[in-house]
Amino acid sequence: MWMSMIEASARSAVELLIAAVQLLEDSKRSGLESDYIDHLSADIMEMEKEVVRLLGADYYSGEAAGLLGKVYSAEMTIDDFISRTRMETA
Repeated sequence: MWMSMIEASARSAVELLIAAVQLLEDSKRSGLESDYIDHLSADIMEMEKEVVRLLGADYYSGEAAGLLGKVYSAEMTIDDFISRTRMETA
């Protein structure tokens, strides 16, 4: 039961991350000031670390950060990301 709750939380967090990355890309295209873009980028990175940690993995030691890039570009589903990240801790 706890695992399903953790995975549901991670899924929601990744959905939020996808929206934040899209906002970042839109902000860059629209020419918003660099301070806003820098802060948003930093916030996204912190959110990524928290999602990976929620799944029991280490953001810096595995491939989780790279897998997030695949999720953002729709090369990988959120469920696949969660499964692959959880496998790092097995």
